Amino acid sequence: MASASFRGTAASHTKVMWNGIELNSPLTGMVDFSIIPVFFIDNVELYHGSSSISGTSGALGGLISLSTIPDWKNNFSGSIQQGLGSFGSYDEYMKMEVGNKRFRSQTRLFHQHSNNDYKYINTDILDSVDLETGKKYHPEMRNTEAWYNNYGLLQEFHFRPTEKDFLSLSLWGQESSRSIPQLSTNEAGLNNSINRDNTMILRGVLSYKRYFSLGQFNVFSGLNYSDNSYTLHNRIQDNKMLNEINSTTRSVSYYNHFEYSFEKDEMNISIAANLNIFKVHSFEEIQSFGYEKNRLNPSFSASVIKKWAKRWRSNITIASEMIDDDLVPLKYFTGMEYHILPEDQLFLRTSIAGNSKYPSLNEMYFQPGGNPLLKPEKSFSQEMGIHYEVKLKDVSVESEIGGYNSVVHDWILWLPTFKGHWVPGNIKRVTSRGLETNLSISRDEGLIRYKIKALYALTNSINQGESMNPSDQSYGRQLPFIPVHSANCFLTLMYKTWSVSYLWNYYSQRFTTTSNQYNSSRDYLYPYFMNQVGVKRHFNINKVRTDLNLKIYNLFNEKYRSVLQRPMPGRNYSVQVKLSF
Repeated sequence: MASASFRGTAASHTKVMWNGIELNSPLTGMVDFSIIPVFFIDNVELYHGSSSISGTSGALGGLISLSTIPDWKNNFSGSIQQGLGSFGSYDEYMKMEVGNKRFRSQTRLFHQHSNNDYKYINTDILDSVDLETGKKYHPEMRNTEAWYNNYGLLQEFHFRPTEKDFLSLSLWGQESSRSIPQLSTNEAGLNNSINRDNTMILRGVLSYKRYFSLGQFNVFSGLNYSDNSYTLHNRIQDNKMLNEINSTTRSVSYYNHFEYSFEKDEMNISIAANLNIFKVHSFEEIQSFGYEKNRLNPSFSASVIKKWAKRWRSNITIASEMIDDDLVPLKYFTGMEYHILPEDQLFLRTSIAGNSKYPSLNEMYFQPGGNPLLKPEKSFSQEMGIHYEVKLKDVSVESEIGGYNSVVHDWILWLPTFKGHWVPGNIKRVTSRGLETNLSISRDEGLIRYKIKALYALTNSINQGESMNPSDQSYGRQLPFIPVHSANCFLTLMYKTWSVSYLWNYYSQRFTTTSNQYNSSRDYLYPYFMNQVGVKRHFNINKVRTDLNLKIYNLFNEKYRSVLQRPMPGRNYSVQVKLSF
């Protein structure tokens, strides 16, 4: 999986929306970004921390909003893209859009495949030891049985009968097949621990918007269906295969949204109501256990954005929701901005918010280990920051620095038991404090153009709950898998039809245990550095634009780990050709 998290929270605290509906699984509460094709997305918006309350519920860390945007300017347009990469990787993309000022049809197709069979030095297994020097030698191995294959279709229809009415239908179908590789500690051979994961996804959104002179009306209904199967096989005598796990999971999420907003006296008022329904069936055939549950989730929210004189702006949002017969704790957000300079050049912002997240269905009912007595997670947070931007001739400078403090009561954390399975429980109190800063410098005009953007985050996410037993050493420790320091820097330089880009990422050491100890290499992930460089050129042949793009990943061939006992690739390459018309 590839997941995202904000401000010292877990991946389940990040909500992901697509054209208004949630992509989070009702079972795990998470989203696997590795199977979301970027080609299907036109716009991405990030809402950090409590600012997500206006868009969804339960996003204690933040919200990622994905959307598609029709192109009303061209009657006909399209593109074809082909990519080739290391380790037997290739992908194809096609986009076609036709229509006029009233009606548009947009079709997107994609296919991705990779053998994913890179070589690596397995430091989790000893090959031999020099008895004289004590030097340890580790074998070179290949990441076998790690292939993946994804393909899908996105079909959209957009209709504008008048300038004030907008009707759209988006349909997303996709199938993903993956062979999950063995752990680097596995010495049982290639015919053991054979994992297969297959997922079929169907998503759809039907929406209608009506614009008025002072406001707008928005209503939509959406569907998110997922059918997943997972199997694990091991070899026994006479080359026969033993089925260890055969799990199937189906989930259906129905979304219904109504919203009306209007402006009056420099004040924007918005009222929204939602009715969401979740149905889940999870069953493991070999041991014959699982669960089947339905969940009803109505909610209501209201927000007011007000301009006071020329310098003050305020934002108040209140939201309430129910899960079946349980009333989830009230959510609220109140923020204030003071504009020191006009045109958003320099302003101070501050906010106070309360948020809550109800346990996911797996957290309550998963077999074995689900805990139906879990309490909802409740957070109280404060933020403060300053934003500055200015344009000096043809150079734009934008910078922001901010701090936050968040206290989460009844944080849900999965922990192992002596019975061999994991069980979720509530941590009484988790405190997350941090600092976030970014700087962007760009030049969009002239013969040489460039953009530099750097970000840094300091994150302390500390367990301040009660000890669960006398040997519990988690109190006062950083939560697992959350780095204290993280940073990245992006640079792009453009000259005529050429462009060069460079990306650097960094995460400090992350612990894998709640005690933050160094008993073995399994207790932590050492600091992560990653460098990526790209070279791109475009040119036109008649009315067809051609883009050539070369990317080099892991430029300095770093040895790193993102997940324990999972080998990562060294330096690798990809080449892409795109034709646009």
